[in-house]
Amino acid sequence: MNWIKFALIGLGFLAIFASCGQSSRPSEQPQIMADSAQAKDPKQRNKPLPPMSVEELLETPTMEGRVATSADVRSGLAHFSFNPGEGTLVHQFLALPMPFFAYRKSDRFMDTVLVIYQAERLGDDTLMAWRNGWNERGQNYIQDLLVGTTGEPFQASDFSGYRESHEEKLVKELERRGS
Repeated sequence: MNWIKFALIGLGFLAIFASCGQSSRPSEQPQIMADSAQAKDPKQRNKPLPPMSVEELLETPTMEGRVATSADVRSGLAHFSFNPGEGTLVHQFLALPMPFFAYRKSDRFMDTVLVIYQAERLGDDTLMAWRNGWNERGQNYIQDLLVGTTGEPFQASDFSGYRESHEEKLVKELERRGS
């Protein structure tokens, strides 16, 4: 029977030593974080560097000077194609000085730079295709993106030629009404 007593005493000591250093009460001192933003949203901070170099990202082929077709999407040159019916909606490409940097509004910390390589307007909707440093491609409506250099929403002046074409339409309409 002595060996059973020693075994029970040994197990008791083992349990006591195993629980040393562990507190069942929460710490009374708050944990100090080096990055206060990390405390708010740890999944959004300290991202690894993307595998693509900036040079490679800047070499993304862009859709400039025309709207994309289904063939452009199949070949990988474009990300989307509206292919609207004739005369149903106004469809135009939007000229941006490419490559154009942007961020998604949902990216609170602006950690992921997007390179815009396609911008088109269909009726009242403007859609932009992007590529990021992880070689992911996607598309967002213009109201969901911010200009990469300023962090501000897109303006008509960001599109080269857009303001001029709008003014030309206005002048033509005024001339038509005046004659």
